[in-house]
Amino acid sequence: LELMIQDIKDLDDNIKQKNYLLEDSKTILDGTNRIASIVESMREMASQAKETPQESNIYASLITSLTLSQNKYSPITIQNELFQIGMDKEAYRITAPIQIQRIEQVFIIIINNALDALKANRNFETRAFDISLRDENGYIIASFQDNGGGIDEKILPHIFDPFQSTKQEGGIGLGLNVAKRIVEEHHGKIIALNHKGGALFEVYLPKKPKVQIDE
Repeated sequence: LELMIQDIKDLDDNIKQKNYLLEDSKTILDGTNRIASIVESMREMASQAKETPQESNIYASLITSLTLSQNKYSPITIQNELFQIGMDKEAYRITAPIQIQRIEQVFIIIINNALDALKANRNFETRAFDISLRDENGYIIASFQDNGGGIDEKILPHIFDPFQSTKQEGGIGLGLNVAKRIVEEHHGKIIALNHKGGALFEVYLPKKPKVQIDE
């Protein structure tokens, strides 16, 4: 495909199909690269079967989770940088002892919920979804802020209960309950609130094993 694109570039500019061929070929190439990244991320997740927490780069786990979740729904920023397939997972080293595959499951649940809310409530041009990491008071905190209209105030106090879905259709309301249980098993916590015209989820992961969080 790359060789073909080079051949197309070498065509005479007077050939009217040249630009169409270039655009379509680049679309196919982008899709091929996306498939390769997804397969690589799935391979990494499949190899992370250890049940004992290990010191891991939370930023790398977020990139893996975004690779498995990301689509054309919304532009996404992570650490103030626009997310793109193939980003360097080691651009930041922000570590905590985690079961990698399970924490990535938490991130994927939150990311997918935010993307669904944005798709349902915002035009593409006005969508915003920002993910950030910070080190604070002995915890690594992953924040997920969207501008998708927020969570129904009636649902918000029970958002992590089983069968409480924020989706108008297609959701059975178990994802966030699963996410909460996984985070609590890591002796962390997960919170949700309405903030800046959307939902804000924050996942607290202790930097040291078996740290309890005071409510």
